Amino acid sequence: MFTSAARRQTLTKPSITQLPHPPPPFEVMPIVSNTATCYTLSFGLFRKAEDGSITPITEDEWNLFVIKEVCPLFKNFSVREELGFWKGEPLPIKVVSYITSRFDDGVSVYGLAQTYKQMFGQETVLINSYTTFPEFV
Repeated sequence: MFTSAARRQTLTKPSITQLPHPPPPFEVMPIVSNTATCYTLSFGLFRKAEDGSITPITEDEWNLFVIKEVCPLFKNFSVREELGFWKGEPLPIKVVSYITSRFDDGVSVYGLAQTYKQMFGQETVLINSYTTFPEFV
């Protein structure tokens, strides 16, 4: 059996000064007041021709679309390659991400999607938008 003193000793937690390595000081994150909207547009890289055949959109065609259609609308954006799935089938896609604090830029985003659909015979372009708190460090 434990004595009262022994019981207290086993139940006592060590103080922070007794820990082998004290935790790092707590850093307070700055309050970010700038909110923005991030738009991500997912563009399929195959087109459906009028005869029903499927052909790939070439890298040259994609680059021309970016230069002629995306660059004039957005001065700062990123492009990445991903694998998407459409109707259960894997499909290479390009994703354009654009962050803006201007409310009316949403109109440009939707217009860009419509242009791509018309140029490359797409059924749809996925647009995802969400609120973000961008910060350059």
